[in-house]
Amino acid sequence: MERDLKHPQLWQITDLEETASTNGDLKILAQRGAPHGRVILAKRQTAGRGRLGRSFFSPDGTGLYLSVLLRPDCTAEDCGRITQTAAVAACRAAQKFCKDEVQIKWVNDLYRNGKKICGILTEGETDPVTGKLSYAVVGAGFNLCPPKEGFPAEIREIAGTLQDSFDPNLRLRLAAEFLNELETLLLRPFSEILDEYRKKSLLTGKRVFSPTNAFHGTATVLGIDEDGGLILRLQDGTLRTLTYGEVSVRVCD
Repeated sequence: MERDLKHPQLWQITDLEETASTNGDLKILAQRGAPHGRVILAKRQTAGRGRLGRSFFSPDGTGLYLSVLLRPDCTAEDCGRITQTAAVAACRAAQKFCKDEVQIKWVNDLYRNGKKICGILTEGETDPVTGKLSYAVVGAGFNLCPPKEGFPAEIREIAGTLQDSFDPNLRLRLAAEFLNELETLLLRPFSEILDEYRKKSLLTGKRVFSPTNAFHGTATVLGIDEDGGLILRLQDGTLRTLTYGEVSVRVCD
């Protein structure tokens, strides 16, 4: 991925008590000309969003919800690489506050002990003349500790937290670490980032299935290719590579 990202001397951060969606807020600011490095945090989201149009549970007091505006010199096809770069940054940051290993589930989730603790969503807008991204908004939602009322029934079996108990200082400390790691990684070649992404991969060697029917039955994950795609061996022995944004896969064993 081409990189012409100015190294911001200081992130421009707004911390909100509540908003519908930090990604939504930042997209509006991006369209109005906000610069690279603009950041919005919120203590609670009322309409948090994940990939494929899913909602993202964003209660008050137990999570970190933030979005970062980037203005990279790249095409929309590179959004997947931006997401994977953010995933490595998030994994590095989260690991500093977690006693257990934090892993990346292709393409945009972090897991601890088999449960999801963070989701990342990258959205952008393409310049119709140049074909390049006008901007990219990277949103990250971290589950820091268990909510008092517990997770909703529909996600209770898969949702986890970075820590097991409440730490009032964790939210802002984790935000700072994530932004620092992201700033560093955006200036590095994607090949180096991909090496680290592979080492942290949760799925490599496991059998998976596709809830969106990208393929039938189960497949074995062989690894991640040079473009960040997931390499699979299907049940009939054929190989297939899934690209960013095509499907969501889940471990089934």
